Amino acid sequence: MPFLYATAAFGIALTGGGAISLDGLLGLNFLAEPYVVTALLVLAVGGAAATLSMRHGSASIPSKS
Repeated sequence: MPFLYATAAFGIALTGGGAISLDGLLGLNFLAEPYVVTALLVLAVGGAAATLSMRHGSASIPSKS
């Protein structure tokens, strides 16, 4: 299922949302500017890295009993 979501997101990213998209209807056309897209991608990668670092850092070590 995640592969299908990724494929759909990639397709929309390449073709754009179109005139009936929510940002098109609300007039938020600045969201498609390259600097906004780059900033959002950097934030997403940073958030993913932070999440993964917290996930691996909290591994518990079983004690000998």
